[in-house]
Amino acid sequence: MICGTCKNEIDHDSFYCDQCGVEILICPKCGKTGKGKICTADGTKLILAKDKENGKSETPQPVKPAFVNENTVKSPEERIEAPINTQPSISTQTSGDQISFINNAINIKFNAKHGDIIGRKKGPFADIFGSYKQISGAHAQITYEQNKGWFITDLDSSNGTKYNNAQLQPNIPQLLQNKTYILLANIEFLVQFNSPIQSDDDGEKTIRV
Repeated sequence: MICGTCKNEIDHDSFYCDQCGVEILICPKCGKTGKGKICTADGTKLILAKDKENGKSETPQPVKPAFVNENTVKSPEERIEAPINTQPSISTQTSGDQISFINNAINIKFNAKHGDIIGRKKGPFADIFGSYKQISGAHAQITYEQNKGWFITDLDSSNGTKYNNAQLQPNIPQLLQNKTYILLANIEFLVQFNSPIQSDDDGEKTIRV
């Protein structure tokens, strides 16, 4: 469940956000969290999560929504789990080509291949990031394009992705350079091309968590 105020993931049966302390509001009709008075998904009046749990919810009273076009932004809960289909064109890379991400401060080191998703719930690194709540279920995707190189795409994550201290726009691939730094939420990684993971002086700089 996503807190409607701070956008962090919390336990599904929470009455209060354990990150920002706000009392959770929920739609009695669709079950999505939110803030304010009205559910942005279906126009129903929001109620306290504890009232819904105790069966005290009022009869849902849908409010006629204003005109919504196809580009209306989805709720954070929908965005995190949205289908992933934004990446550079299919590459002809060999299966041996990989890109390394290194943070020696918290001992996280992994190699990614074209198409790999970095996330707390999806992708081959879910076992690494499973305990890091600041990382979204599907946070970013790594891709490779022939004659261009490696890219990272933020998958509309809750806490964002930065490259060389610049915030990435969701679903727009960013070209990566060797020996640069990527920030997933608040975890920084050294980017290293086509070489095995190793501890070195550059890796020791990745102290931000």
